[in-house]
Order: sequence, then structure tokens, then C-alpha cells
Amino acid sequence: MPKKKEDLLSWAKNIDFVLNQINRFLVSSYNLHLDQTYGHPKSWDTWKIHRPAYLRDTSDGAFHKLKVPASSTQPVTLLIGGKILQATSDLSLDVTVSGVGGLRTGLTVASATLYYLYAVNNGGALALIADTNDPSVGVTGYTDWSYLGGFVTLDTSAILTDFSASHGVYLDNGYFQRVTQAGVTQTAKTIRIPKAAKAVYGVTSFQVIGAAGDRTHVSSRSTSDNNNPLIATAATAAIDTFAYGWIPILETQTIYLGNSAAGDTARFDVIGWLEDPSEFR
Repeated sequence: MPKKKEDLLSWAKNIDFVLNQINRFLVSSYNLHLDQTYGHPKSWDTWKIHRPAYLRDTSDGAFHKLKVPASSTQPVTLLIGGKILQATSDLSLDVTVSGVGGLRTGLTVASATLYYLYAVNNGGALALIADTNDPSVGVTGYTDWSYLGGFVTLDTSAILTDFSASHGVYLDNGYFQRVTQAGVTQTAKTIRIPKAAKAVYGVTSFQVIGAAGDRTHVSSRSTSDNNNPLIATAATAAIDTFAYGWIPILETQTIYLGNSAAGDTARFDVIGWLEDPSEFR
């Protein structure tokens, strides 16, 4: 390690060049994408591996399957247990299957349930498996795995929602959970998103409006300085589509919902979330 400031800067630039070359080699040779995170001063040990997109398999009329798209020209490459594994055809998971390619052994698919999707080494090949264990615990029965992200089943049926997920953003074609709150008390609502989610996306609306000018509040905390109203309404009838937006998550799987008047009832329909699967292995 050089000691002089000028030598240190030159050394850092050389390291930067070498790491960039390594990154280019991994992308060109293995389609293994790395993100380099910079701190102050620069840190070279915070590399993150991109996770592939995944979505419900629309060819499955029973709504039990999801897939990770892959091809020979756009392979999926992951690092699992120190080994680089690559898939050149779609990876599939069926929630009615037990074990590899389905839910981990011992689980049965249920409605209104959050699952965590993992890639594992199945005899030298990439495979998918899902668990209710979040990635701070990992998938039961495996020492090595790569976390890809979460997915949910419908409130009313043990089938997959119509979703797609990429770069940590999970979005449903409709909504997969609805929470409501009557009155002015800002009340905590548990929502079905991954434990490490950074934000939730949804739509807020009134079910009951007591008077024109009333407001509904949705926020990250219960403290008054964070309870900003989304918008005031001039109507006195329920409004189905009111305001879409992202709500930061400051408390695990929790938002706060309330209103400006006792006669109001608000609802929040959960459509998606933001997470960073690369925080985990």
C-alpha cells in the first residue's frame, strides 16, 4: 500500500482499472454482471451480483408456475457456493411441486402467503426452489443458495398473482392485498411484502367520505411529522382510484393508514414492492 497521497491516488486508479477489466471479462465470458458500490473512501470489496428477472408463467392456465427467462444468447448466471452456474433455457417453479422446482419439502401452497424464491445448485445445474424463510435464514435443507426475490399468492386462492419482477421491483397486474382503516387514528397495517423491502407501491382510495375536503393519510411511521395527506377530495362518494404512489418502508412490512375525520374510511391496495436481493447471497 503506497503512503504518499499522489502514489495512493495512482494506485487506486490502477485498482479501478483492474476491477473494471475483471467485470468486463465476467460479463463477456459468463454473463455474470457485477455492481461495484463506492463509499468514501472508495471500497473495493462491495461487489453485488445482478439477479435475473422472474414472472408468472402465462402458459400455465392453472396459475401455479413462475419462470426465470433464459436462453443461449441471454443466459442466467449466478454464483452459488463459490461456483459459477449458468442456465441457457428457462428455469421453472411450480408451487404444487415439493422440493426442487417447487416449494421446499414440507410446505404446501396456501392463499395469502409470501414466498421467497431461491436458486440452488441441483447436481451442477441451476434450479429454483421457494420457501417461507426469508433470506436472513435461507432455504431449509440447503447450505448454498442465491436469493432472487419474493412472490405472493392471492388472498382468496392458492394461486400465483399476475406479476413480473426485475431489478428488485415486483409489480402485480392488479393488487394482491387490501388494508382498510376507519377514523382518524393512524394505525399500523402489516403488508405482505418481503422483510427486507425498501418501499411498497400501491393505490390509496376512500371507501367512505364524511365530507368534502376530507383527506386520507398513508405513511411510513405513526409520528405526526410523517402523516402528510395524499390529497383532499371535493367529493362525498367513495373514490376507487385515488392516488398511486411509493411509500418508503421504515418498519418491517408495515405502513400506517388513517384519515382526517372520524366518518372516513380509507383503503390501501398493495400492488408491488422494491427490494435488493443482492444484499443477500
